[in-house]
This record gives sequence, structure tokens and C-alpha cells, in this order.
Amino acid sequence: MATYLFQIAITGKDTDDYVRDMRLQKEYINVLLAENSVLAYGLADNEDTAWCVLNTKTKRQAINWIHSFPMYKYYGNIECHTLSFHMSHPSLLVDISLN
Repeated sequence: MATYLFQIAITGKDTDDYVRDMRLQKEYINVLLAENSVLAYGLADNEDTAWCVLNTKTKRQAINWIHSFPMYKYYGNIECHTLSFHMSHPSLLVDISLN
């Protein structure tokens, strides 16, 4: 597996569908985070840039994930960087057992 960092310019935010698509994006990213396909996702406060760290077998697969995002139609310039490593703080929440 390889890790890729995407820096994404956001354009066309002044449409009626933007808020709806942003909600769908958050839901989709949460699913991918749970699957460990997305390792991190962030959006600038002014919403003009997003960052996404993906863990995939190939760069093509990572790009395909980006193209599948609900917010893709608002993406302008997309930069992709292959990372040598990605470090993050482990989750502070423990898995809950309902047994």
C-alpha cells in the first residue's frame, strides 16, 4: 500500500447544491475513514482548499477515489504527492464491545 496526499483547490462554491454536496462529502469521508482508505481529510476555514490523505495500492486507485467524492464537481487544481510515510495521533476513542 502507498500513501498519497492530495491538495485540492475548491471552486464554484456559490451554487445552491454546494451545502448539500458538502454534507454528502462529510458522510462519504466518514465511511472511508472507518474503512481506513482515507487517513485524514481537512478543509480550510474559507473552504477554498481541501487536503486528503489516502492509503491505496496504486496512484490510479487514489485518483479514482478523489474522482468519486461528492464534491469533485467543485474541484479545480488537484495536486497529488506520494508520501514516504504518514504519521498521526492514534484515536483517543476505544472500540466499544456490546457483548
